[in-house]
Amino acid sequence: MSQALIAMRDGQDAEAEPLLRALADEFPGFVSPRLNLGILLLRGNQAEAAETALRQVLQIDAENSVARHQLAILLRRQGRFQEALTVYTKLLEGKPDHALAHRNLGILYDLYLDKPRQALAHYKQFAALSADGEQETKMWIAELKRRIGAGEKLAAEVK
Repeated sequence: MSQALIAMRDGQDAEAEPLLRALADEFPGFVSPRLNLGILLLRGNQAEAAETALRQVLQIDAENSVARHQLAILLRRQGRFQEALTVYTKLLEGKPDHALAHRNLGILYDLYLDKPRQALAHYKQFAALSADGEQETKMWIAELKRRIGAGEKLAAEVK
């Protein structure tokens, strides 16, 4: 396992993949080889194989937040937005302090589902949970507040 992780860290995915596959086959009840395989496959744009690996992790450990998060990212990238929303929601039900899930759910709401208020709530939650208070997130929050305010102003003018 350590060889596979070192290879992944060093960007040697072609070396890491067979090691992870062998470990996943040899130890089918262990999460780590299969989870890392899913991450590796997702990183390599092998969406179908990555989804299979991540769903297998969730069969072993239904509450695995890393697998859920990676699966939601994969689903969003594939345009399967409602499925991604379901996975993010389930993840945050079990782990409400998962900062990156809030960030990525904010992105999903903002860019793909056109729900700025929901996006704003998750960006704010991400900012509150992340230690560095990312500047980019602060800009997203300011932009969403501006867009929401402009939308409300326009709606009032139309009435």
